[in-house]
Amino acid sequence: MVPAVLIAASALALQPWMQAPVSSVKFEVSPRSEAEPLAALFGINVGDALSRAEIRSGVQALVASGRVEDVVVLVEETAEGAALTVRIQSADRVSRIEVAGLPRRRESRLRADLGIAAGTFLDVPAFEREVARAAASLKEEGYPSASLEPELDFDASAGTVGVKLSAALGPPRRVARIEVEGASMTEAELWKATGLDPDDTISDRALLAARRRLSRTLHGTGRWKARVSAPETRVEESGTVVRFKVDLGPEFRLDLEGLKADKELQEQVFPFLSRDDEFDDHALDLLERQLRVRLQRSGYLLASASASIGDEGNQMVLKVRVEKGSRTPIRAIRFPGARSVPEQTLTRRVGARTGRPWRWGGEPVDDDTLAADVLSLVGTLQEEGYATARVEAARIVADGDGVVIEFPIEEGAQGLVERVDVAGVPADVTLPELPLTPGGPWSAGAESRAVETVLTALREAGYAEARVSLSRECDAARCSIGLAAEAGEPAVIGRIVVAGLARTRPGVVSKVLGLDPGQATGPQAMLAAQRRLLALGIFEDVSVRPIPGQDSGPRRGVIVDIEEARSRSLILGLGWDNIGGPRGSVTWSEANLFGTGRSFIVDLRYSSRIESWQLTYREPPSLSILRAPLWSSLYRSIEHYDAYDLDRRGLSAEVGDRLKRPRRLALRFDYQNQSNNAPEEILSELEREKQNIRIASLTPILEWDTRDDQFNPHRGLYASASLQVAFKMLRADSAFERLFGSVVVHRPFLGGTLATSLQAGAIWPRDIEEGVGDNLMVPIGVRFFAGGRVTHRAFETDSLGILGQTITCRDDAPTCEEGSGAFLAQGGAGLLFGSVEWRFPVYGPVGGNLFVDAGNNWAGVREVDLGQVRWGAGLGLRVETPVGPVRLEYGFKLDREPWETQGAFFISLGNPY
Repeated sequence: MVPAVLIAASALALQPWMQAPVSSVKFEVSPRSEAEPLAALFGINVGDALSRAEIRSGVQALVASGRVEDVVVLVEETAEGAALTVRIQSADRVSRIEVAGLPRRRESRLRADLGIAAGTFLDVPAFEREVARAAASLKEEGYPSASLEPELDFDASAGTVGVKLSAALGPPRRVARIEVEGASMTEAELWKATGLDPDDTISDRALLAARRRLSRTLHGTGRWKARVSAPETRVEESGTVVRFKVDLGPEFRLDLEGLKADKELQEQVFPFLSRDDEFDDHALDLLERQLRVRLQRSGYLLASASASIGDEGNQMVLKVRVEKGSRTPIRAIRFPGARSVPEQTLTRRVGARTGRPWRWGGEPVDDDTLAADVLSLVGTLQEEGYATARVEAARIVADGDGVVIEFPIEEGAQGLVERVDVAGVPADVTLPELPLTPGGPWSAGAESRAVETVLTALREAGYAEARVSLSRECDAARCSIGLAAEAGEPAVIGRIVVAGLARTRPGVVSKVLGLDPGQATGPQAMLAAQRRLLALGIFEDVSVRPIPGQDSGPRRGVIVDIEEARSRSLILGLGWDNIGGPRGSVTWSEANLFGTGRSFIVDLRYSSRIESWQLTYREPPSLSILRAPLWSSLYRSIEHYDAYDLDRRGLSAEVGDRLKRPRRLALRFDYQNQSNNAPEEILSELEREKQNIRIASLTPILEWDTRDDQFNPHRGLYASASLQVAFKMLRADSAFERLFGSVVVHRPFLGGTLATSLQAGAIWPRDIEEGVGDNLMVPIGVRFFAGGRVTHRAFETDSLGILGQTITCRDDAPTCEEGSGAFLAQGGAGLLFGSVEWRFPVYGPVGGNLFVDAGNNWAGVREVDLGQVRWGAGLGLRVETPVGPVRLEYGFKLDREPWETQGAFFISLGNPY
């Protein structure tokens, strides 16, 4: 493709370029609808000074966009100046993609591999390369005669092209027989050893896997150095014959003394026994080290191992002798030779700690970790100015029934910084603090970081060609450092080209990108722009880079190359727990609504406890007017309780980034209509008067989250606080304040995780009635309920409370027992709850937990009495999944009342807090 042809009238040559103004710009392109966006990319307007460089940059931008195949620019003299005619051969948009002759699974993969979608511009050479690559892939998958024929149906008037791919897989490559040269194996042994089956369709990948399996089989028979050549195939009338050539090598035997050869040991130290790793008899020192490290990690810090090869008749024998000794605690960590650097500083920079490292939660200590500690100490000493410091290999020294770990140190002389001079930095560049400061320690590493700091600041300010040199003058103990910058000319952004869009509106990319022509910027700003676009969640890949041919000079064009992701999804969910029984959900979402980058979600859920639907519209922060995520929803839910049903319906709007870490702020507005059929004795006066009540509220929410994993945290803190303020506006009926807060701390403990939780809540009604509890002055749908799988696990769901305050019995009930239909939960206006839980691994994804729960639910804050806190303890089994653990738990009441059950059993998904 020729990127540009410039034709100028001879008379125009009499005028210097850059002085003749552009009098007109005409675009000749089909279809005409492409003229306006292409003119914006070309970027030359009437009145601009005529410039070869600008015309060249405009053409480069057009080509980089992928929207054109060829460009010719004609320049003619007119009385008013230079008239430009831009003739463009436009690229064709893909109107449809059809695939014939492939199973559905292969068709989906082929469409993804081709990298084209309806609405994108077709790059014919790139398309042909991808088709050839896809055809080769079909052959590698076991169809040697597969073919893939493309057909392109061009519509010149519309500027579109239909793509059709006709595939013919042909007969598959099926295995008829296996042959091995160099090893005596029966046909049945060969099939088993290679993992192949007669008449299997075999791919190139499966052939390589068969070779590895055959190698492992031979190693398992003592042929540790056996070599299996790449498989050869030949086609016969009965099918494909697969042939392997084998060099068996000598036969070996392992003679291990002092240690049991379990499966884990084979995987870590003797992989040649069960894998296709070839035994290296010249690396016995490495084998000895691996054995010693493995034992050290189990606490045998003084263990030793030796290995040798011997010849016994027809066999080679690997003799390994291990002396484990006893498990030895670490009594002390010492740094002999360290004089100036505080021992506390050195201790912090090593992983070794006193104690018994083999116990649950202890950090391993072995030759490898100690070698890493040595390197860490060297770096620490150099940072402190001891450039010639040396740290010898760590020593493990016996000390009674334990050991002492010593790191011998030679500090040498300390170097200090006399002064730091920085020259050549333009006035518009602000330098951050340098790692070299007068009076501070000197090191070569700090020098390198100082140069990099100045260079980064210059490049981020737009001085892309900047260079920084360093000079040093040192006497016996002090160094004067000079940093000289050569900034060069600043570079700014020229044209911005967006390529690859099919469904997304270009304005969405421009707004989120945050880059503007004429802006001085650097690599970090480009990377930040790329991250902002990816954060939208609608792009598979984003690349922000210079336009080819514009990576130098004062103006540098930028191309934003985008690969759009699938924006629609349908998720079906099925589940079960012992409270709600079977449950199902359907979630449909469109992440790029009408190409605007906004989301629309339809969520339907059903179980015996709740039926709900919700329609949600979301604006991401980069597209929201408030520069924060905006959520708005219409919803309805019908909640089924033991004694009544609660119907909620309404709308809500929330602004705030719930994904930001660690601090998150949000403000939620909710307008809700509630109705229920609860017994009168647990209703508020308002609910007795009105069948349907309206609640309008504002709720500020503050969260702090430092957890290392949202679904299965092992360390970190999560805290949240919310204050719901309901007011009698917009025809609302109820007024109250509802405060709720919680803190959960996770930390490693004895090989598992210790989770500690504290929750508290309070509700203050504004319409006070004498002699009526606060809980009965607010609607039942806003009260606190306690007991169940996420609060107090010794009590059934919603059954924890104070008899006569937050739990009661039906007026006509002869008895009141937990779990009976007569037992009613009124809900409370004062809640206090705490829990401590130890989660520990058992085997693989299976784990266990022990917990203590305590708390209660009162009629109001004034009624809270710590003497009425209820206690429970329990244990459970956990199975970890990608979306959280499946929990089976039983909680026992430690202070059971006569009418209460012994405890409660729960099956649930996710952590309780």
